[in-house]
Amino acid sequence: MEDASEIVPNENGSLVLSGSNLDTIPQSLYAYPHRLLKLDLSRNNLHAIPSEMGRLILLRDLNLSFNRLQVVSGSIASCIRLKSLDLSNNEITRIPPELAACSMLETLDVSNNRLDYCPEELSGLPALYELNLSGNITLTEIPSSLCTIPTLKHISCNGNDSLFPADVQTNSTTILWCLQIQHEHAEKVNVAEAKCEELQSKASAAAEKERILEEQLDALKNKLEALEAERPTKYLERKKRFLVIKARWKQRFCRVGGILRRPARAAKVKAD
Repeated sequence: MEDASEIVPNENGSLVLSGSNLDTIPQSLYAYPHRLLKLDLSRNNLHAIPSEMGRLILLRDLNLSFNRLQVVSGSIASCIRLKSLDLSNNEITRIPPELAACSMLETLDVSNNRLDYCPEELSGLPALYELNLSGNITLTEIPSSLCTIPTLKHISCNGNDSLFPADVQTNSTTILWCLQIQHEHAEKVNVAEAKCEELQSKASAAAEKERILEEQLDALKNKLEALEAERPTKYLERKKRFLVIKARWKQRFCRVGGILRRPARAAKVKAD
């Protein structure tokens, strides 16, 4: 390992610490956040990326391949000018979704790791040109939205038999075409699912409204029955008698009207 005093970027902003048997990243290199452009930490014994890495705001090229990394800290997303990131040949299981903040990233190599998940957020890398996912045998799915990255031309899944057939794994054109088909299908499925949810919501609302109306109707029926039960017996009898008398008088008026008309005719005959 180089002496701490010698850990200084060269005139081109490059610092190579490859094969230096490092267990941790020397704190002294964080003293050059506005000078360090390229950092090579490959072939060491690094187990983690410290949060201080985010202080290297001008870093463009970072090589952490052939270490013992298991977790990549989201703080690396603070290196917003990063164009090339090599995390190959480690023991990484997840790519931090925060990496999507590196909008200038063009090359991402995460081959030969233990990835079991590829975040959807990677599709938000507008400048990504090359993506290497090879050698991650536990990776069973990659987001179809990767096909929406306009600059992505090279994607490799070599050795990932659960993703694509062997004759397709290194064919970027075919992989991107497959992802395009999956993405279009997923969009149609999402539209259909949204429509189903809308219909189910409307059906539930209608059923709820029907239930409320039935409850209101039952309440009105109960109220009517209560009112009927509260009526005095004499009132009901008088009402009945009134209706009978009313019917009789109506019948009499009809008869009287006929009788009065007949005598009038008889009087007219006698006068003649």
